[in-house]
Amino acid sequence: MICCLGDEPSILTDWGRTYTDWQNTMYAIVELGNRETPAFSPQTAQETEGYAAYLKAMYLTAEGNPSAEAAPEVVVPLLTQAIDAFPELPQPVLALSAYRNGLRQGKELIADLAPLAERHPDSVRILQNYAAALLDENQFDQAEPILDRLTELAPRNGLTLMMKGNSLLQQERYEELRHVIQKIDELPESEYSADHVILQLRFYAGIDDHPQAIRYAERLVELPEVYSHIRFAHLIPPLLNPLKAWELQRRFSSTFWHLNAEKVNATTLKRLCDARLEADFQTQNYEDLAVCLEQMLQVPNLPYEVLVHFTDVMGNTPMRDSEMHLDADQILQIDARAHEARMLRRPQDPEPRRALVLLYFLLNAPQKALTIQNTIPGLQANDQLFKARILASMKRYDEALAIYQQFESHRQARNSAYYLQYGCTAEENGETERALRVLRQGVKYFPNDASLANSLGYILADHHQDMDEAKQLIERAIQAEPDNPAYLDSLAWVHYRQGNLGLAIEYMAKCLQVIDIPAHDLDQEIREHLQTILQDAGYSLLAEFFDLHAETK
Repeated sequence: MICCLGDEPSILTDWGRTYTDWQNTMYAIVELGNRETPAFSPQTAQETEGYAAYLKAMYLTAEGNPSAEAAPEVVVPLLTQAIDAFPELPQPVLALSAYRNGLRQGKELIADLAPLAERHPDSVRILQNYAAALLDENQFDQAEPILDRLTELAPRNGLTLMMKGNSLLQQERYEELRHVIQKIDELPESEYSADHVILQLRFYAGIDDHPQAIRYAERLVELPEVYSHIRFAHLIPPLLNPLKAWELQRRFSSTFWHLNAEKVNATTLKRLCDARLEADFQTQNYEDLAVCLEQMLQVPNLPYEVLVHFTDVMGNTPMRDSEMHLDADQILQIDARAHEARMLRRPQDPEPRRALVLLYFLLNAPQKALTIQNTIPGLQANDQLFKARILASMKRYDEALAIYQQFESHRQARNSAYYLQYGCTAEENGETERALRVLRQGVKYFPNDASLANSLGYILADHHQDMDEAKQLIERAIQAEPDNPAYLDSLAWVHYRQGNLGLAIEYMAKCLQVIDIPAHDLDQEIREHLQTILQDAGYSLLAEFFDLHAETK
């Protein structure tokens, strides 16, 4: 135990805590040396200063201490001062080695521990620290005699067996490792941990004994300890994957998710998402995957990186939404949640807001999209033009057209989408001449844009104007995109307007073949065209099948 300072608390209160609070903190710190190591007993001025330096270093590096002084340039000199004051005691050296371990200073760590291990050849804790440092640097030859000595001192020590086993595993010395694995099986429950099971699992997987590997995998996933340690989220899925233990992987990731979704960092959650998705896809457990998606939406303050990652993975999967019983809107909702979190985290960044405007628009929430867009400082040209599109979707055509008109003199802001949306909005507002003028300009500047050609051709045909030109424009669009149902519908409508009912029916049939969906799910305009064409061609019963009002009659 660390000794009490009696009536001299000044070296403690200088660090911003009361003496009593600091005493409680010090007693809560895990003893770094062995229990048999002597306690500090400062006698000289150097020892008093060295002990004070040790205490200050321990305070600065204590878990949960927010002090900005806990930097290597401060802590290392303090612990070095303590080592110089107490060269025979292991505590300062072990404290320095623990600190270096956190900094990943492997070579310095070994240099600190080597002389200490020589002075204390019978200290299990010191030798374990030294062996671990050597193994971290892959110095297996130097670590082997230390591990052998540890095996003599503590043959049934769980940590010693694990270090010995991991060393043999990394060197692929499987026959020697088999004996260590058997000894681990004999460990008492108090010494046996998930790390031991992982070592056993890796051993049996390494020698291609998959039944035994699966047995230990099942044992691993059942351990309560697994679900209380965040690091196992990184370790377990890569071990289960080669074994194709999909049900175990699904159970692991699912349980881990429930317990830790609000506690772990984004990187860990991404790995859990990947494990869960892969397991559900491999077992075709699409309903459970949908449940996982719903659970994600319900987790408060979920890092936006995780939501974006989930969305990206789902977007790249070959599985269809219909097979997974997932609604496309759910994916958009996840993406919206992601950017909402990002917007709150980075309020000065306009990009999350722009993404949300698009997502709310796609989710058929134009008012919400408009509200978010109005919070974007200094709207750019693209923002303004998308605002016009939102207004048009809300049938606020005059406001939308006013925005489009502002950009008629800004050539750099006018792309093919500008002409298409401007022209279609004018047409929806009953301004046919304006629509034709805008679309003709668009076709002139962007002659290879199929959407512009089709829209201009369709409006011409719908208003019985320049039918030959309309046909040529739509045929040009179909040549560019032969399987576009909207273009096939437009050509069918041209033929209908010209009185060619046979060709009109032929192209409507091609349109339906391309769409390949039930009649009641067809686009409203296509259904109307079908009903009109079939009715005028004398197919009244078939026309009634596509009649929008037939279901309510």
